[in-house]
Amino acid sequence: MVFPSRPRFEAATTGVLPLATVPVYSGEEIHEGLKKVLSQEEPEFRSDEQREAVFAALDQQTPLIVVLPTGGGKTLTFTLPAILRDPGVSIVVAPFNALEKDYVRRLQLAHIEHIVWHHGEARYAPVVVVSADRAATTGFITYGSMLRKRKLLRRVVLDECHLAFTASDYRPKLRQLGHLQVLRCPMILLTATLPPIRLDELREVMHISDFRLIRMSTVRANIRYMVRRCPNKSALKLVKEMARLRRLGPGERGIFYCSSRDGTEEVAKVLGCPHYHSMVDEKDAAVEKWLKEAGFMAATGALGTGGDYPGIIYIVHIGVPYGMIDFAQETGRGGRAGEDVDSII
Repeated sequence: MVFPSRPRFEAATTGVLPLATVPVYSGEEIHEGLKKVLSQEEPEFRSDEQREAVFAALDQQTPLIVVLPTGGGKTLTFTLPAILRDPGVSIVVAPFNALEKDYVRRLQLAHIEHIVWHHGEARYAPVVVVSADRAATTGFITYGSMLRKRKLLRRVVLDECHLAFTASDYRPKLRQLGHLQVLRCPMILLTATLPPIRLDELREVMHISDFRLIRMSTVRANIRYMVRRCPNKSALKLVKEMARLRRLGPGERGIFYCSSRDGTEEVAKVLGCPHYHSMVDEKDAAVEKWLKEAGFMAATGALGTGGDYPGIIYIVHIGVPYGMIDFAQETGRGGRAGEDVDSII
C-alpha cells in the first residue's frame, strides 16, 4: 500500500505558532483519514494542487491562498484535519446562508463533529461554522481568542474569499473579515474565482502581505457554454420551452438563474418548481425539496456560490450575468461529479 507523500516546502514556519504546537502526521494516518472523509477504500487526491494545499494546511502554512476549480475539493483543507489526531478547532467562515447550510449538510454526511456558532455560544468542535455576518462581531472575536488562549485554535478558513471584495458593496460586513487577523492563527483563503489581476484587492481587504499561493487552472472542460437569443419571444415563454425540451432523468437537476427576486418567483410559477432567493422564508425547505425530488430550481445568485449539490447538468442564465466571477461560480454548481453540463445564457 502506498501512502500519500508530503510535498516539499521551503522553510516550514507557521508565522504565528511555535512549530512545537503543529501536529505531525504519518502517511498512514493521513491515508486512513482520507478513507474516512472521502468514504473511499483507495482514496486519491483530485489534483497535485489539492494535495499540495492539504499538506500546506496540515503544516499550518499561513496566510495560504488556494485557487482550485469549482468541484476541485478545496474543503478537504479543513475536513481532513478535523478527523485526524489532535484536530484542535478549525473555524470556517461561510459568506452566505446557503453555503452555511451546505457545510452543515456535508459535514453531517461525512460524520465530522461540528457546531454552528451563534451569539453566546461557548462550545467548540473540530469544525466551527460561522456566518460572515457573525464572524465580524466582537462576540465572535472574543470566542476565537478564548480558543487561541486554550491552544485549541488551529486555523481560520474563509471559503469563497473573493466575496470579501466583490460583494462588499451590498454586504459591507464581508469587508470586515480582515479583522479576523487579530486571532493570530493560520489563515486559509479558498476560492475558484480569483483572477491574478485582482489578487491585490484580496490582499488589501484581508490585510495580508507575504503569503503562499497555490493555484490551479480553473477551466471546467465538462461544461459546454452556449448563448441563445430570443428576439421574438418573451423570456418566460422561452424558459418554459427550454424546460420542456430538456428532459431531466432521475436524480438530475437544473437551475434557472434570474437577476431579480421577482423574476425568480415568476420563473418558478411558470415551471412549477421551487425557487430560492435571499428573502424567501422557506428557502431551506425549497433546497431540501429540490434535493429530494430533483428537477428544476429557479434562483438568484444567492444559490450561486460554493454550494455542492449533486446531479446538476443544466444551467440557464436568463439575461446577462452580473459579472464573469458570478457567472463562473454559478455555472460551477454543475457537474460536480464530472457529468457533462450545458450552460446557456
